[in-house]
Amino acid sequence: MNKNVVLYASVHHHNTQRVAMQLAKDLQADIHDVLKDPSISIASYDTIILASGIYYGDLHEKIHDHIMKQEWKGTCWMNPPYGRQISLWVKKALDSVLGGQSLSVSFPRGRIPNGGIAMSLLMLQM
Repeated sequence: MNKNVVLYASVHHHNTQRVAMQLAKDLQADIHDVLKDPSISIASYDTIILASGIYYGDLHEKIHDHIMKQEWKGTCWMNPPYGRQISLWVKKALDSVLGGQSLSVSFPRGRIPNGGIAMSLLMLQM
């Protein structure tokens, strides 16, 4: 059986928390608030769902910081943030692919630094 987790950061009206709690219930997943416990490891989970408000095209900084510190392994699918953080997500994904991981990444061509170069590199490695 798959082991799932919902990592979330909810600040203002706690809408993200309500959505995260419903997702966790529906998916029978563990749930962790990274604002209260930023040390949770994702290593033992098969599926990791990130829930965050969007701040100028980016995820909450605690979600971003937390997931960037983790090893991405197995098969990953993501629709990353399209704000200032996108180049960090591209680099992390590319480093993971070059390290032998299998990733499926959805990046809009017009929003990647250097045109579509990073997208092409990821596709070549898959």
